[in-house]
Amino acid sequence: MGSYGIVWNDELDIETETIYEEGKIIRIDEVPAGYLVGEAVCAARARAGMSQMELAKATGIDQSDISKIERGVANPSVSTLNRIAKALGANLSISIA
Repeated sequence: MGSYGIVWNDELDIETETIYEEGKIIRIDEVPAGYLVGEAVCAARARAGMSQMELAKATGIDQSDISKIERGVANPSVSTLNRIAKALGANLSISIA
């Protein structure tokens, strides 16, 4: 996402013009944690060369839930994230700074 971006959940129905005119600029440290987790999962999946469907089959997690995690609208458990990491051939690392 870099230093800026647009973050909202799927329950909102907002026109792009409204976002542009009335949106709020946020700093990267204000981005919801779920978005950062989702971004990390998506990047790891891309590095592994897997589709969401392939990851779903490898983990037993529904593809729609993988999508929600990657979009930052789901709050996956550590156990779920560990299943995803193992399927991607990666290690789960959690840091509290």
